[in-house]
Amino acid sequence: MDRKEKVLLFLKEQAKAAYLPSEIAAFLGAQDGMDELQTILDELLSEGQLVKRGRGRYEAADKADAAEGIYRRNAKGFGFVTCSGGDIYISEKNRAGALDGDTVQVRGVKSRRNREGVIVKVLKRGRETVTAVYRKGYAVPRDKALDIKIKIDNPHTEFEGCRVAVKITDYKKMHGEVLVSLGSANDPDSAVAAILYEYGVERDFPSGVEKEAKTLSTLKPNTSSRRDLRRLLTVTVDPDEARDLDDAVSLVMDADGNYVLYVHIADVSEYVKGGSEVDKEAFSRGTSCYYPDMVCPMIPSVLSNGVCSLNPHEDRLAVTTKMTIDPEGRLKKYEISESLISSDFRMTYDGVTDLLENNKPAHRKKYAEVSDMLFSMRDLALILRRNRFENGSIDFNIPEAKVVMENGIVKDIVLEDNSISHQIIEEFMLICNKTVAEHASRAQLPFVYRVHEAPSDEKMDHFKAFAALFGCRAGGKMSGQRIMQILEKFKDTPQERAVNTVLLRSMAKARYDEENTGHFGIGAAYYCHFTSPIRRYPDLLCHRIIKASFSGDCAKFASLVSEAAIKSSEREIAAAQSERDVVRLKMCEYMSEHIGEEYDAVISSVTGFGFFAELENTIEGLVRAEDIKTDYFVFDEKTLSLVGKRTKKTFSIGDKVRVTVAGVDTENAYIDFFPTDFGEVRRKERKKINGRKRRKNNRRKQKGVSRLLRTR
Repeated sequence: MDRKEKVLLFLKEQAKAAYLPSEIAAFLGAQDGMDELQTILDELLSEGQLVKRGRGRYEAADKADAAEGIYRRNAKGFGFVTCSGGDIYISEKNRAGALDGDTVQVRGVKSRRNREGVIVKVLKRGRETVTAVYRKGYAVPRDKALDIKIKIDNPHTEFEGCRVAVKITDYKKMHGEVLVSLGSANDPDSAVAAILYEYGVERDFPSGVEKEAKTLSTLKPNTSSRRDLRRLLTVTVDPDEARDLDDAVSLVMDADGNYVLYVHIADVSEYVKGGSEVDKEAFSRGTSCYYPDMVCPMIPSVLSNGVCSLNPHEDRLAVTTKMTIDPEGRLKKYEISESLISSDFRMTYDGVTDLLENNKPAHRKKYAEVSDMLFSMRDLALILRRNRFENGSIDFNIPEAKVVMENGIVKDIVLEDNSISHQIIEEFMLICNKTVAEHASRAQLPFVYRVHEAPSDEKMDHFKAFAALFGCRAGGKMSGQRIMQILEKFKDTPQERAVNTVLLRSMAKARYDEENTGHFGIGAAYYCHFTSPIRRYPDLLCHRIIKASFSGDCAKFASLVSEAAIKSSEREIAAAQSERDVVRLKMCEYMSEHIGEEYDAVISSVTGFGFFAELENTIEGLVRAEDIKTDYFVFDEKTLSLVGKRTKKTFSIGDKVRVTVAGVDTENAYIDFFPTDFGEVRRKERKKINGRKRRKNNRRKQKGVSRLLRTR
């Protein structure tokens, strides 16, 4: 038996605690070989055979209670490993060199904390590359959860002060090499470029893909076998700035008083064939990404904004789902076919809303030809919407922010609208997706479904406990209808936003899957994504499968749907997170121009170190407990409130407060507020705010001078 086996055997079978290397050496009589012993311990640790405790003590890892999961580290140092059995708390000393995002093996340990553990081994690194700011031969990542400083093996003076992409070459010594410069760290565009790089979002297409797309855009497909629906009154309804119009709708009434709804979806699959260079790139991207002043499309714009887009008064190829729906909203029959259409009106959400809700004379005149159809669409959408909620669909009332840009500058942050025009398109796309999914399932086609499992009992118990803080007692099984009843109780209350947000976080995440298991959030037994093939790969693949089913040739897709579902789910998550990060960045840029200004806000969450206050436009900032000068405030876990020790004054979720913008950390997307209503802002704090305002004005002047020099 060699020394390595002896060390492991001792720690597994004889040791009753965790030991220092010197203690292990004493037990084994190996005091003369401490260097060799330390090498053995390091090897066993890297193999996952040992666990390293505090103060450098070692003990054998018990495989029986080991679990695997993703490690997520907080900027404060602690973190959690997300496993199938729930989250496991990891203290800074027990992370064993793991970085945020790593896949790790973790073992539970006894602690006062609920489910605390120690990382035994890093199984897979979460990231090989990071974005960072280059300073004097080192790169410091923008993501504070990493908390690392990377020594650059290939230092270059031209990188100084730049934001760069770095490949980590040695995780123990934390060395790396610069892959590419993303621009000056002082340039807001480089911050956006860093976010896109981190999430693998590509702006530009390879030259070969662009060349092929240009060739595809000139094709003249055979339309003789398609249903000619060009005489059908057809409209598109999209945001003002939209250029990739992938859905159009028509509505007529039949002799029996039924609604006959046509949902026309751009037939991208007729141009983008499976296995082509454009298709491979679309599969890799998974989805288009939409940012405040930029779009990173899934397919090149010569297709997405050109021949595939359902532009008005242009003959376009489509896949049309014709649905006959009775006055009660029940689907009576349907038909899916390849079609040829021509949109009569390119309408906007604002224009349709002005016609249907505001009844503006100018819009009545402008859209006289289509107004009757639009009013009928409104009636049908309201029927479908009512039925959907009766069947268990959940409607989260969480307003989303829209960033208004002008010449690259954030001009305003406003709330996205959810008007009747949005609801019309939403309901029509939903019923189309449901119909196609049920058709595919009953026909036993290989397919990519959109699935959403019911939330776990554990997470629902957490939500019930949260709702109970505000007087809402919820017992029994939480169906979609029961959840909507709870949300209705909080409608138009100060706690509405927080309750909706906590509920949303309690839900499982929707994803793509080759097996149909239903969609809990929509209350649908069958669901897929079929209505946006220009911007989502699952929709494009589903189009190919449906079209192939017309001739019975679907077997070739059996091996592809699983891979596409997994890849598309991954890319969807990355795209959504990148979009959120960019919006937060733009919010910080906007608020950096409003330091020292006061706003009304509502407390959105409370922690032990303060509370987060949200403005009407959803911008959120932190008010630190130490900055509330009227008392010493402590956190009450039972009520999720801050309570003053002397005054008993409380700060709870939903309370209205007045705040002053104290500072903005654009790099890390943090906004600090000072409480305005409770205690005077101290003189030195006011000096800090005024100093920030002066520096902001100086930077603005400097930018103006540099712009003037460039124009000359």
